[in-house]
Amino acid sequence: PHMSVADNMSFALKLAGVPKPEIRKKVEHAARQLNLTAYLDRTPKELSGGQRQRVAIGRAIVRAPKVFLFDEPLSNLDAALRGNTRVEIHKLHVALGATSIYVTHDQVEAMTLADRVVVLKDGVIEQVGTPMELYDHPKNQFVARFIGMPSMNMVPAGAIPTFSQQTGGRLPTDGFLGVRPEGLHVHPGHGAGVPGRVDLIEALGSDTLIHVDVGGVPLIARQNERTPLRIGDDVGVELDPSVLHLFDREGQSVAATA
Repeated sequence: PHMSVADNMSFALKLAGVPKPEIRKKVEHAARQLNLTAYLDRTPKELSGGQRQRVAIGRAIVRAPKVFLFDEPLSNLDAALRGNTRVEIHKLHVALGATSIYVTHDQVEAMTLADRVVVLKDGVIEQVGTPMELYDHPKNQFVARFIGMPSMNMVPAGAIPTFSQQTGGRLPTDGFLGVRPEGLHVHPGHGAGVPGRVDLIEALGSDTLIHVDVGGVPLIARQNERTPLRIGDDVGVELDPSVLHLFDREGQSVAATA
């Protein structure tokens, strides 16, 4: 913490006995990539959280590794900094062209940064695939709930009979029907779909999350427009059968449609 940004970034190179001209060249190059040139003479205490994170990345870049390991690098940053730094890390990954292993509990980071995602539970690999493969074809309930925000709606078999009937008999009697929020459509009144009541509305600007109670089963629907609905309104909820996910009692996928 008492060393300057330049000294922090060059520390490993100095220990390795790299010539000073080469160290300076590597540090200056990394600083340009990370927009840290103006901060090379400052100490970490004079930097923001996001800038300190970039210095840590710079220490790795100057060593030109073949593989980068990021262990929850954004966990200590506030929401705004997390978003900005996530974009910077993604751009840097593309620019460097090096393999990066990124550990995170944040599914947004996993979805936006990864070429391939490895989802683990208690040290066991649950599924490996591209972000959209995991989103569209989760192998079990754990993956289905982890990938996507809000997480997938899970309806016990028979809890909403109309929904269960739309599976064409493929849903195990003790299984679960899964549908993502965008696969539900909410209509005012009881004219279409199964009857429900609005519990909560989250207006996010670009889209709206509508929390609905259907016979005691809580569901979340996403709409890409603003809604005239209000808390307490009676509604009808329709299911898009083309995006159903079916799980057995152990939570394993038994059938799903693309």
